[in-house]
Amino acid sequence: MLYPLFVACVVQADAESLHRVNFRATQGNVTAIMGPSVGERRTLTDLMGERRHYGSFEGQIKINGGRQGSSYSENVAFVPRRSLYMPGLTYYEMLMYSARLRIANDMFLITLTSAPEAVALVKRRVDDVLEMMGLTKIKNRLIDERPQLRGELGGDLRRLSIAMEIIALPAVMILDDPLFGMDPSEAYGIMNRLKQVALRGHVVVCSMFKPAPRAFEMVDQVVLLSCGWTVFAGKRDNLKSHFCSKAVGYEMLKGSNLVDFVLDVASGVERPRSKREGYSAEELQEKLEQSGAFIAPVLTGPDVEANGAEVLAWLGYAHV
Repeated sequence: MLYPLFVACVVQADAESLHRVNFRATQGNVTAIMGPSVGERRTLTDLMGERRHYGSFEGQIKINGGRQGSSYSENVAFVPRRSLYMPGLTYYEMLMYSARLRIANDMFLITLTSAPEAVALVKRRVDDVLEMMGLTKIKNRLIDERPQLRGELGGDLRRLSIAMEIIALPAVMILDDPLFGMDPSEAYGIMNRLKQVALRGHVVVCSMFKPAPRAFEMVDQVVLLSCGWTVFAGKRDNLKSHFCSKAVGYEMLKGSNLVDFVLDVASGVERPRSKREGYSAEELQEKLEQSGAFIAPVLTGPDVEANGAEVLAWLGYAHV
């Protein structure tokens, strides 16, 4: 059974505005929110993660027809760019601490102190998430007060941040620029783990600016923003064919980097062959909506029961 995240929103803020943003992110896929403006990317991820409490907002953000509210909140996890840790704890202890806080109200866990089987269940879930995020071998490493001195500012702590949210088994993972500050090797490692999370059945949506080619290969769907408009929303494999189609008219030179090309299109640096002044972002969105590359949002469907046994089985955690 599929439980995709349906998004169709219109946002108006003071400096950074989003206009008629429409896209759909589905289970089993990694969806990247891209664009030249960090403000637009962050505004959208903050709205989806219910982290934006200022400015005006019009539109709908739904999970299978369920609007933002208690059910939505219980099924969505948000991973900020920088997470808070407790120096002196090991990776395992930090994740166990997070698990005790996040899943204390789980339907399977009546108490975490008096029932030995409940404690064992938490430990099994922690071990499962550690393995999924590639942290098992370093689970006994201490979190240093100055992680940059131990080389931990990059991939390891970022994976721990993701693990601390996955432990609650959310249907949807929203990540704010998880590749920030990463070298190409670390970025690939993070995206590879997020791909594994998606293959478990989670919906993974993350913002990013200019990922390395190998990291970008882990992305399934792309939402490309430009001046607040959605100039592309569809499968990553259709990016080049859409912008280089006869209807749109751009040309990607042989040997060019696909990420650089689409960001140049979004920023207006790249111009179509037959139109000297180029297209406005609104015109590009209209061309997208008329094309076959657009994955249109559908805002109907059954809601998701928070933490229900059916959802856990669908996510692949029935054995935990």
